[in-house]
Amino acid sequence: MAILSKNIICFGIALLATQGVLAAPTTRSDNCDFGTPNPSNWPSTYQTQWCGMINNEVTTLKTMENPATVLGDIKAKFAQALIKVSPDSTLPNIDNIMKDPQARAAMTQMKANFPAFGSMDLTAEDIQKVYADAIKTACAKTGVPEDMMVKIIWVESKGHPLVYQGLTQIDYVAWGQMADENSSLKNRYMPSDNIMASAMFLKKAKDQYGGDWETTYSQHYQDPNAKSRGS
Repeated sequence: MAILSKNIICFGIALLATQGVLAAPTTRSDNCDFGTPNPSNWPSTYQTQWCGMINNEVTTLKTMENPATVLGDIKAKFAQALIKVSPDSTLPNIDNIMKDPQARAAMTQMKANFPAFGSMDLTAEDIQKVYADAIKTACAKTGVPEDMMVKIIWVESKGHPLVYQGLTQIDYVAWGQMADENSSLKNRYMPSDNIMASAMFLKKAKDQYGGDWETTYSQHYQDPNAKSRGS
């Protein structure tokens, strides 16, 4: 899987004790970070830096996934691969992403990690916590080990829900193929859909080429054009 966003800064968080602590979703027109609550002792200088980084991520995502420039190519790829789902399902709706409870939990943890660790990246432990529902569901369906999915999310995006190409960096065609097989998959950028499609793709690659999960990930997910060691 082509990794096009390795150098994009990602984010990290401390999940709050109850759901009610998370602020209600807002849109970017209301707030630079969708109303993500501030950690304690959060100075204004941090907010300025934080908003700058969020703005950079959102600008990158909007630019790289501008329908006017990419949708035609996606349609052509789908037609060539005989993919039936809508090409629009590959593109992000940023406000919708940030209405997702897991995406909001991730953003909250990222904001908490920034002053605490000097980085907004999520740790593997953070990822296992904030995306727990999606990971457990995808792994139960596909048989992919949970620690493997946590690793994929950590390596590919550091858990940031607004990174270009999504949490698992599953590409347009791989997404379309998995969405054709599973009609519950609606959008490549929504956390649960993205993680499920990634797990399905990894499982199919392992079934096809054999080997262990790590080999499947390194040879047929990160680089799906690589030849199997057994071929």
